[in-house]
Amino acid sequence: MVDPNQVIYPRSRLQLVAVLFNGGANSYSVALVRWREEETEGEVWPYALGIRWNGGPDPKDKGVPLSSGRPIWYILPKDLVLWVLEGLLQRPETDRTALALAREKLLGKGEEKR
Repeated sequence: MVDPNQVIYPRSRLQLVAVLFNGGANSYSVALVRWREEETEGEVWPYALGIRWNGGPDPKDKGVPLSSGRPIWYILPKDLVLWVLEGLLQRPETDRTALALAREKLLGKGEEKR
């Protein structure tokens, strides 16, 4: 299993901000990231929500998704973000500080945007 705090690729397009949820082996993780659709210089990096399957307990298991053998985040479509954040409220393992930050950055100071 890969520690989701170490999933930082592709570096030219992704900045890991905070892991909101880490379900451990045989489960998934969710993170607040800054993500650029295009590899261009000087553009604003909008916030996004990433998700990935952590993989099993074997240290060689890198989970999914992978790109060129490296663990990466799948960037969720914007219309799913609210539902995932609401779902994480139900999980006791969720980092509440990171969740509050994600709600602020993705929904706008706690306001629900759909």
